[in-house]
Order: sequence, then C-alpha cells, then structure tokens
Amino acid sequence: MNTFTVSPEAADQRLDITVAQSSGLSRTVVQRLIREDKVTLAGESVVAKQQVNEGDEISYSLPEVEEVNADRPAPALEILYEDDDILVINKPAGLLVHPGNGRLNESTVADFAKAHGVEDSDIIRPGIVHRLDRDTSGILVLSKTEAAKACMQKQFADRKVNKTYILLVTGRVTPDSARIDLPIGRDSRDGSRRTVASDGRSAQTIYRTLAYYPGFTLLEAHPETGRTHQLRVHFAATGNPIVGDSVYGPKRETLGLKRHFLHAARLSFISPSATAVDIECPLPDELQTVLNRLGEDV
Repeated sequence: MNTFTVSPEAADQRLDITVAQSSGLSRTVVQRLIREDKVTLAGESVVAKQQVNEGDEISYSLPEVEEVNADRPAPALEILYEDDDILVINKPAGLLVHPGNGRLNESTVADFAKAHGVEDSDIIRPGIVHRLDRDTSGILVLSKTEAAKACMQKQFADRKVNKTYILLVTGRVTPDSARIDLPIGRDSRDGSRRTVASDGRSAQTIYRTLAYYPGFTLLEAHPETGRTHQLRVHFAATGNPIVGDSVYGPKRETLGLKRHFLHAARLSFISPSATAVDIECPLPDELQTVLNRLGEDV
C-alpha cells in the first residue's frame, strides 16, 4: 500500500481526483481501484466523489504489474546533480516521465530511476518526485529512497521549490512582466486537457520578458503553483500560446519544431540532506537554434 497526506492545496477536492494527482494514475484507474476496495481513508472504504480534508491520510494499492514491462531499456540521461538522497537529471523532450495512458512499452524516466538503484515501493513511478510534460525538456528531480521522495514532494507542495522555465510564445506579450492569476480545471470536453475555469484550482505564474522578436516573445516564467499544463494553459489564455504547442496553440506557429518551446531551466531547493541545491540547465540545441534563427542568443 502507498500512503500520502492530503495537502492544503488538495483540500475539498473529490477523493478520486486527489488520488490521481498524487499517484500519477489516471482517474479511470483510480475509480476502478476504489470499486475494488483498494483505496482507503483512515483505513475505511471510500467512494470516488467524497470530499477530502487537509491532513487526511489516504492509502491505495497500485495496479497489477501487468502494466509494467520489465524489458524496457533504461534511457541514457544526463545527471546534473547527485547526492545520497536525490538525482537531478536533464530530461529531453519526447521522453515520458513514467508509463501510462496506454504507452506501456516506451522507455521512461522511471526506467532510468530503477536502473540507478532507486528504492521505492511505487512500481510505476519509482523515485518520481514531480513531472514534466512529455515534450517539455529540462530539470527533473528523482529521489533515491521513499523518505527522500516524501521530503521533496512536501517541498513542492509547500511551494518551497523555486522553478524557472524559458518559453517562446506567439505575439508580443504585454506588459513586460506580470503575475497571471487564473484558476485551472479539467476541460469538460476532453479530460486530458486543462482550461481556465472559475471553479478550477488556484494557479499563479510570474513572468518577465527576455526578448522580443517579430511575432514572438521570449519569456522567463516562475510558476508559483504546480497545476497540470499550467504554463501552457496560462499563456494560451492570455492570447500568447507557446510556440509548437499542438494542444493549446495554433499548429502553424511551430518554427520548424517537433515539440513545444518550453524548458525547465533552473531549480532551487534544499535537498533531504539539508544541502542548498541550485541547478541550471541550458536550452537544448533545437530550441537554441530557433532563437539563433530569430536573431538573438540567450
């Protein structure tokens, strides 16, 4: 069984949504586990729609190992930082963080974690502290032990991790810097998408402009919250979708990219061993090439 404590941010949500967000499992899978009595709150059976409270202890069993292909090779990834508790890696675009959504045979970051001796009873997300979208590149933290995982996940939940992203968006962003405060919820027409919604979860992003190009703006963004697709949804909502984002932006504005222009460039936090960690990761070649063509190096 895996157990977690409901954070302040998750209070008052449906139980199935909370477990899905914590576990990385789809909501459909979580609802199946609830029906099979494999999810409990304080040891008691639950229903999917019941509301959770801050501090509730929820336990769940993972799906059978049939979902995991032990023969998947581990990808070769650049390690940016390592100590006794954590690994910090540079995730390339196109790589899944963990298996799911029917993609069970692709190599993932989770396979890299297992190959590097991560000790974690979560067989689907071993060592996974947080996530990056498939086509987002950059800094990702992995834990080596369950204690380190809990420590780092609490820092993310408590907003004690400073996150910096570099992104190129369509149009001229105004003002040059600002704070976007727009709640984000699931798109009622497509559960895999997110949208700005009055009944969504609170979401805030601080940004500043790095450079203007004809038809485009290069930004540095600091998400204060960690909602799914937050930066992609926020900038699409302001009329400046991220270049190359086939879900939230116009397909024509790709500048030759086969991915979206979003990169996790810097992460600052305190490691479980009480070490101050400040990691930077330069833009990958395919993104830097776009900027070079537009006329300015970053």
